[in-house]
Amino acid sequence: MSSFTITGEQIRAARALARAEQTDLARAAGLSLETIKRLEQIRGPVSAQVRTLDALVRCLEGLGVHLDGDGGVRTTSDRSASRHGAAPAGAPAGPLHRIIYRSVMELSRVGAMKATLADIERVSRTNNVDAGVTGILAAGDGSILAALEGPKPALQRLFGAICTDSRHTEIVVLENRRIMSRHFTDWTLCCGIFPSADQVLAGEPATRDGFHPGRLTLPSALGLLTLFRDLQAGPPRDRRVSIRACPLDGECKDATCAAA
Repeated sequence: MSSFTITGEQIRAARALARAEQTDLARAAGLSLETIKRLEQIRGPVSAQVRTLDALVRCLEGLGVHLDGDGGVRTTSDRSASRHGAAPAGAPAGPLHRIIYRSVMELSRVGAMKATLADIERVSRTNNVDAGVTGILAAGDGSILAALEGPKPALQRLFGAICTDSRHTEIVVLENRRIMSRHFTDWTLCCGIFPSADQVLAGEPATRDGFHPGRLTLPSALGLLTLFRDLQAGPPRDRRVSIRACPLDGECKDATCAAA
């Protein structure tokens, strides 16, 4: 039985990660389509009978998706099970912390967005690994949504540098707390808006008509970052080796990055 709170954002993100339609989920869980629609429309913890939530959780588990007690979702495939939750090799031991934030890049100071993202990727891969920091940064239309995980002192130093970086404006912290295990066990920079992900991201308020992280609650932000993490392994993103020499400009709907 479900032993933790489930949010509407989690259900929507989990269904998208499972690549299932609302009708498919309703049929597999033995619930009505209207029940699924109602639960997904709720922002925050859902109110439903225990057996309804249990049926939903069991169904999603059967589809290969697990709902975390901290508001996130993750795949339960062998690949995901080996990657998510365990510390990366060489990471410092000790209590873990997570910061999730969103910001807007000041384009008049950034100049070429693609070059800026390439610089962020280069610096992050070196500095974050050395500090034992993992996470993901999603970028689109000049907006940023990111999660950072690792030792609290390292996160404080890193986020302090982000806050003093004049390229960032409108920085909003969605989460800043201790966590039991890592949700992101490597470092990923996910940029670009591709038509191939339209179906997976259908119903996500932040990806409607561009990229708008300001529309997200904390659970939906964590769920969306989880989706972005898993999208990295599939086409067309798996063809990109370098952001600076990105071969996907012709497919990307992010004119802010692709045109620079």
